[in-house]
Amino acid sequence: MQHSRLEEYETIIEALTDAVYVIDEEGRFTYVNDEFVKLVGYDRETIFGNTPSLIKDEEAVEQAEHQLGRLLSSDGPETLTFEVTVYPREGDPIVCEDQMGVLPYGGDQFNGSVGTLRDVTQRKKREQELQELKNQYETLVKNFPDGAVFLINTDLEYVRAGGRELGNIGLPPDDIEGRKSHDLFPEDIANELCHYYEETLNGNASTFGQEYGGRQYRIQTAPVRTNNNEIEYVMAVSQNVTEEVENKRELERQNERLEGFASIVSHDLRNPLQVAIGRLELIREECESDHIEGVAQALDRIGALIEDLLTLAREGEKIDEPEPVGLADIAKDSWQTVGTGQAALETNVSQVVKADQSRLQQLFENLYRNAVEHNDENVTVSVGTVENGFYVADTGTGIPGSDREEIFEAGYSTNEEGTGFGLRIVEQIASTYEWEITVAESEQGGTRFEFTGLELVE
Repeated sequence: MQHSRLEEYETIIEALTDAVYVIDEEGRFTYVNDEFVKLVGYDRETIFGNTPSLIKDEEAVEQAEHQLGRLLSSDGPETLTFEVTVYPREGDPIVCEDQMGVLPYGGDQFNGSVGTLRDVTQRKKREQELQELKNQYETLVKNFPDGAVFLINTDLEYVRAGGRELGNIGLPPDDIEGRKSHDLFPEDIANELCHYYEETLNGNASTFGQEYGGRQYRIQTAPVRTNNNEIEYVMAVSQNVTEEVENKRELERQNERLEGFASIVSHDLRNPLQVAIGRLELIREECESDHIEGVAQALDRIGALIEDLLTLAREGEKIDEPEPVGLADIAKDSWQTVGTGQAALETNVSQVVKADQSRLQQLFENLYRNAVEHNDENVTVSVGTVENGFYVADTGTGIPGSDREEIFEAGYSTNEEGTGFGLRIVEQIASTYEWEITVAESEQGGTRFEFTGLELVE
């Protein structure tokens, strides 16, 4: 009967998923189950009669002896659980949870100990990952001034929340953590949030906008993956973009006004101007007068103003698909379209840049016109290369340093016949491409405009 009971106990032990060991009073293994053999990689013949130093380093052995001493003390616990690193015959070290107990005494004699080893390597690794994630999250929260950051689990519960914006909307982190969106926000907002959280848990990051408490927010979600590529959390970053949205709306309203303005300039001013020019030609044919030329010059100036105003009204236009443009070709072609008189052009550029040919030609034309109108008729204009860009320089009288910050303002001109919009147009075209403009004195004492930050074509 006793033998049958022992077999029954052994069958139960072998069925356990934990590794089981028995150590005698001399500290040597006398029994291990199959899971123990699989865990350490040694056969039973090697294990039996050996000490735990077979699978543990010196520090771990001393730790186990210390724990055994606690068990043997009169007021010690019946079992102890502690962490130990096991070194198998092959492979990496294994972090285990060791639960140790003392074998029943035979009289007053110590008979040894018994215990189980549970492989917790993956659990410890996961705990470390979560701690690293928490540290990263806390760092992100502390350095995210204009919004809020959330961590959401697979049950769509907020497990972490932080950021200055939470205080602005009256939702401190303690009121958010452990709750779901429907506990915190109106139904329509909560429904949308849960939709995107579920999408993100399926591996699809999202960016969307929401309005809450009279504020506009841009929300970005991203899946948080473990090292085995499983998604366990959603990271959601909410940024207050109210000012940005309002600025965009104001810009749209301004563009609508500009469009209306351009329409008036294009139709309601051009038509009567053409009538006036036509009537002036008739007057030239019918009579002679010293005043006719003055009227013609005034009408030409009105025409130039209209063209420049129309160009400025289009200053915010985006370039959808810039194309490769040769700077040498565009520089020479632009010279042919400007009334340059006795002025001369010198070019020494070979770069090809990505730009809209029409807008780039406008830039060159206005720079040439500026050089010719503000200097004598024998001015020489040169176009050359600088790092990541080009320059346009002249041999004229130059621009005083005190005036260089004002020359791009609309209406600024030192020439009575100029419209004052030419360099403003240059600045706006360069701004479209995010080019940098530097105004300096040329080698001949004139003006030099440098444009850098271009997208060059190899």
